[in-house]
Amino acid sequence: VARKAGKPSNGGKAGTASDGSMRGGRGVVANPPREEKAEDTSANWGGLANTPMSYVLRICSCLLSAFFALQLLPYLRRHRIWMEGGSDGRFDVVGSQAGVSIPGEPLVYSYRVVQRYRHDPKAFTQGLLWLNGSLYESLGLYGRSAVREVRLVGNGGYKVLREVALGAQDFGEGLLHFRGELLQLQWRRPDVYRFSALAGEGGHLERKAGLDFKTPLKDGWGFATDGEVLIATDSGHDLFHIDPTNFEIRRSVPIMDGGRAVDMVNELEMIDGEIWGNVFGKECIARIDPSTGVVREWVDLTGERVGDD
Repeated sequence: VARKAGKPSNGGKAGTASDGSMRGGRGVVANPPREEKAEDTSANWGGLANTPMSYVLRICSCLLSAFFALQLLPYLRRHRIWMEGGSDGRFDVVGSQAGVSIPGEPLVYSYRVVQRYRHDPKAFTQGLLWLNGSLYESLGLYGRSAVREVRLVGNGGYKVLREVALGAQDFGEGLLHFRGELLQLQWRRPDVYRFSALAGEGGHLERKAGLDFKTPLKDGWGFATDGEVLIATDSGHDLFHIDPTNFEIRRSVPIMDGGRAVDMVNELEMIDGEIWGNVFGKECIARIDPSTGVVREWVDLTGERVGDD
């Protein structure tokens, strides 16, 4: 933890005067005479100085200090996780070791790149999912929002197979596949759009006009499903469980890392019973228990932003 250097103040502190005297907040003592005194053991460990019991007490004091220091480590680590992220969106976990467990604290994992593919730099991706060999993207920004199907090809390339553009008033957000349909959230609106999709050559991608629905949310961000309910986030720190038949909120749980709420969890994916969600503006992914909202692990993606493509 960085220490900030500051100017020392002499108020109440002893300092050396030009005449060799010691100045302090309680007056001046000029070259006080040295006085030999017998050691007063009554004020030293309760009169137990240099006895076996005094050594036992000192050892106990050191052990207690070490114990409380260890209790502080998780909080220092969490403070670094959140406070090291700068305006450039970088996410640093300074001083913590990936995969090292501290009891009661989420693990922090690193990553490795298996394969890299190019991506349309003009596509403002807000939702992303893999389905039947294709990537489906929900694109945002007013006047540029759409849902598209993308095929990854050899040599790290890609091919846009089909795309459905949205209206000028739409700002596409989270995207999921549920019971044969694609469902897309909208930013700062409760609307959810439905799409019929069949992946691959000879397939199709069509918006189901007139079958849109609304949720109680005023803002749509991340969207995923466990196969039973729809799970969504807005710009706050709650994870909403939405009934897929009447689209009402069954319940919500706060997303928490220890005692700290985690805001702005954006694009969501359900992976092996966990919700994986990136934190907007940070290079990290939270792995969340969908039933409790507790962050189980973090994935630190520092350095993955290598360019605009």
